[in-house]
Amino acid sequence: MAIFIGIVILFIMYSLFKAKSQIRSAEFGKEARYIAVNELDVPEQYFMHIVTYNIDTVKNIALALKEKPNFSSMSWPRLMAYGVGSLYYKDCKDAFYEHNHFTKTMLNNLGIDDDEIRSIAQNIDI
Repeated sequence: MAIFIGIVILFIMYSLFKAKSQIRSAEFGKEARYIAVNELDVPEQYFMHIVTYNIDTVKNIALALKEKPNFSSMSWPRLMAYGVGSLYYKDCKDAFYEHNHFTKTMLNNLGIDDDEIRSIAQNIDI
């Protein structure tokens, strides 16, 4: 009986820690979205698309940034936002300068028009 109670207690503790981790991840996501959209001018629909389909790329960029002295003290949500922002700026440059049809179509399908793509591509140096 004591073993059963011990297993139940461990399961409850595991569930609580897992729920806390999920809440923290959701809070990080909200903060990263706020920074990307409001500070870096990334369209919200692009943010949602990129974290849905390319989250591993965003994480890898954030990890690479974390290694750089200028970024090492930044919070994880800010690093993730910068990862999304750098992908957005790169996609706009690729669509405009490299005439990448696939990227341009993806941006247009997300509601980002050609004028915005051109404006971002010409004004951002990444």
